[in-house]
Order: sequence, then C-alpha cells, then structure tokens
Amino acid sequence: MERRQLRLASLGLFGTFVALRVVLAVRNPIHIFNGEELIHLRLAQQLATDMPLGDLSQYAYGDGRGLNGGGSLVLSGLYVLLVPILGEGQLVLRTMALLWASAGALLAAALGRRLFGPYGSPAALAALLCMPPSYAIHSTVAWGNHAEGGVLVLGCLLLFLRASEAPDSLLRALFFGLGLGFSTWFWPPAAIAALPLLLVFVVSHRSGIGTLAALLAGAVLSSSPWLAVSFDSSHVAATGGLTEASRTAFGLLLQPSSWLPLLSQAATVVPVYDVDWAERWTPGGTLAGPGALAFTWLCWLAVAALPLRLLRGTSLQVKLLAFLLPLVTIGLPLTLVVAEAAVPRRLTPVYLLWSLALASLLALLAAPGRMSSLRRGLALFLVLGGMTPSWLLALSGSPPTLPYKAERYALCRADVP
Repeated sequence: MERRQLRLASLGLFGTFVALRVVLAVRNPIHIFNGEELIHLRLAQQLATDMPLGDLSQYAYGDGRGLNGGGSLVLSGLYVLLVPILGEGQLVLRTMALLWASAGALLAAALGRRLFGPYGSPAALAALLCMPPSYAIHSTVAWGNHAEGGVLVLGCLLLFLRASEAPDSLLRALFFGLGLGFSTWFWPPAAIAALPLLLVFVVSHRSGIGTLAALLAGAVLSSSPWLAVSFDSSHVAATGGLTEASRTAFGLLLQPSSWLPLLSQAATVVPVYDVDWAERWTPGGTLAGPGALAFTWLCWLAVAALPLRLLRGTSLQVKLLAFLLPLVTIGLPLTLVVAEAAVPRRLTPVYLLWSLALASLLALLAAPGRMSSLRRGLALFLVLGGMTPSWLLALSGSPPTLPYKAERYALCRADVP
C-alpha cells in the first residue's frame, strides 16, 4: 500500500473505533453508567464555584475507601471545562470517556508505527477494534482510573521510545519524567507499567547525568501534587488496604510453590471475564463463549511472540522492551490477582497491551511480500471476526429512557461539604 492509502485506512479504522463507542453509548444496551462518575461531577461543581473540598476521602463510593485514585481529581478538573458546554448529564459523561478512549487509540497507532513500521498504525487501530465487548463497555465509562490508566500506559511507552531515540535530549527526558510522574495519579495500572520503563531507561542509559536529572525533575514535578494529597493524614484508611495487599503479595512471592498457580490464574482471569460478558450480552451466547476464549488465547500467543518481532530493532531500548512488554502484560493481572482485586474493569489496561501484541501479527500479515493476498485475507478475517461481537452488542440494545439528571448527586454521602 502507498502511504496515502495507509493514512486513509488508519483514518477509517479510527472513525470506526469512535463510531462503535457512540453507538454503544446512544443505544445504551446495559445502561452504561457508574456512580463514581457522579462523584467526579460533584467535585467539578465545587471546584468551579471555589467551594472548599473538605476531606477528599468523604467522596468514597460504596465501601468508604476514599477517592478512586488521583484520576478522580484529574477528571474533575476536565469536567470544569466541559460542563459549561455540555451540561451535567449523560452527554458530558460519555464525552469524557470517548475523549480518553480516542486518545488511547491515537497513542496505540503512534506506537504501532514506531514498533512495527508503516503498517503498524492501521494494524494497531484494527487490533483495538478486535478487543472483546468487555473492553468496549468499560472504555465507555469515565472511571477516572481503569481505562484512563491504560491510556497512560501507552503514553509512557511512547515517551519512553522518544526519549530513547535521543538519549542526549534534556527536553525528551523531561517529558518522559512528566509522564512517569503523572502515571502515579492513576495508580495502580499505569504505575505498574511505568516503573519498569524507568528502570530500563536508567539501566540502558549511556549519556550524561543531565538527562537523568531532567527525567527525575519531571517525575517529581508531576507526581508531587497527588502524592501530597494521597499521603495526607485524612487518607490513612484509604492507603491501609494497599499496605495490606502489599504484605500479602510479598508473602506469596516468598513461596515458590504458589508461583505457577498464580501465573495460571493471572493468565485465565481475563478470558474468564471475556467469556462471561460474551455469553451474557452477545446474541448467540452458546458460540460466543468458546469464540471469546479462543480469541483471548490468540492474544496471549501474540504477546508471547512479541519478543521475536521486537528483537529485530536496532536500539538496545527496543530490544529490552521486547521482554518488558510481555512481563508488564502478565504483570498487571498477576498484581490484581495477588491483591484479590481482579474485577473486569481493572483489567482494561490489559486489552490495550493485547492490542499492541496483536498489531504486531496484523502488520506482519498485511505487509507486502510472498502470498500477500492470502495473508491480507487472513488479517481481514481476524479483524472482522474480532470486531463483530462488540458491534452486535452495540446494535442489539434499546435507547435509554431518561437522561442522567443532577438529582442523582444524591448518591454522594450526605456529609460531603
């Protein structure tokens, strides 16, 4: 394909990615909504009117563990800009989620091109369309942590590659540090991926101390505001659960007999939820379960094969990334399994990493060469088969009966200032 055709293909695939989420939100087959979204709007309301926020842990939804990470504050600030234009209803909630999902798609396209060549960009967008319905659903909700954390994972990967291409550039190192620090606002999914990237960059670094200083300065600058809030005395209860989970994880890692069961559970926890969603929300549920399971294991095989593709890279950083990406992809569900927190929405970043691995396979099939027609036909078959369940889900629902109204703020606790 010519460069112009590749750009048109990328544009069409990106438009399809956006259209799927618009249709899913408008038809609303499962009443896409979560009470945590209203907390973000409530915080935005108080920020816009200069009202005191008081104890931020009072904004807990459900079990009283405090804010859903610093991402809640980030989304609240963005709502201050969007609410005057879109109002305080369903439209602004779905628009926020769509903006984050679109940012993730654009970052995936940029990463695909850098890692897998000119065919990598449309391949990455096509791979995102292939992700199971559970990804389409959870990326249409503005959680303030899960889907957004996955976007930050891709952002950190892209900044890592840019900084590695110019190891003497203080500006690129500074931006990489800013991205790493900002990922702490979306703990834990983004930070789990960001910390290994920092380690790889430092170990493989061959330039002066100034670049590392710029990296550290950026990380401290962007993480300080949230860390100051997160470790405030009012958040002792919120951090207690994290401390307990860390102790449990450390204890399990000291028991070699538990390693294989943990890895097995981490590898299967994502397909289990995919099969569950497919059988509940996809027409023809008897075939949807096995189909989702087969596609899930195809993604894991693509993840396992990723080092074979990336080891062809010329830079040391890309070669190290060949082993880091599979480790991070399995590390995310493994961390959640150990912490007993592996619920479907928290696994959203795994789908974004799956899409990169699957993009490697699709780019290889679409590239010119021997038997190109057969390979491209196979790639088209995989993409159409992968995106069908999500579109069936989006088109099978019924329009929402009522918009979300401001009085649903009553979900917030009465003692919120």
